[in-house]
Amino acid sequence: MNFDLVKKNSAYKRFLSDVKSGKLSHAYIVFSEDDELREAFYKLAAISVFCKNACGECKTCQSILNDDYVEILKVNAQDKFGVRDMEDLNEKIMNNPVVGTRKMVVIDHAEKMSPIVQNKFLKTYEEPPEYLTVILMAATEGGLLGTIKSRGKKFYLDLLSAEDIRKELVEEGVDEQTAAVSASFALGNYTKALRYSVEDGYRKQYDR
Repeated sequence: MNFDLVKKNSAYKRFLSDVKSGKLSHAYIVFSEDDELREAFYKLAAISVFCKNACGECKTCQSILNDDYVEILKVNAQDKFGVRDMEDLNEKIMNNPVVGTRKMVVIDHAEKMSPIVQNKFLKTYEEPPEYLTVILMAATEGGLLGTIKSRGKKFYLDLLSAEDIRKELVEEGVDEQTAAVSASFALGNYTKALRYSVEDGYRKQYDR
């Protein structure tokens, strides 16, 4: 996804303001049903935290873009993320940063964590080490415990315009007609538009 689309998002602007003002919160909860948009938001957010100039080109930025930066612990809670996994994550969090002074935990599909797993994370989440920033990303609020939601700064990612989605799909090689129809069908969700443009199942759903 073109990061310029994310840079226009009001949620990203608020996060960037926190970074620049030195008021970075210990925990953020980012809500969006758009998988691609959440992923792009996290990468831009991480770049703004770990690269002084947020250049997108240095070794640190490239590592973040490639999902292999040493100070980011990223997990997908949709992939059978259980109690033992959370215990292992909590242990890794307590290891001091080896590069720089900050560490970040990113949990995508956080709403998929069971209440037991969320409770295992609660102490770390409520009383994190000073070097830690947590970003929880979720499609909906429904699966998150009230204690989790109340202790994080909540961001709701703006929907994308149909025109922005159309242009992005064309940049990805989708033909103009399919891109236009996909963008209209997606109702602001780039991931849905992308799937419609390449997957027969989504095309059949639109036809119905």
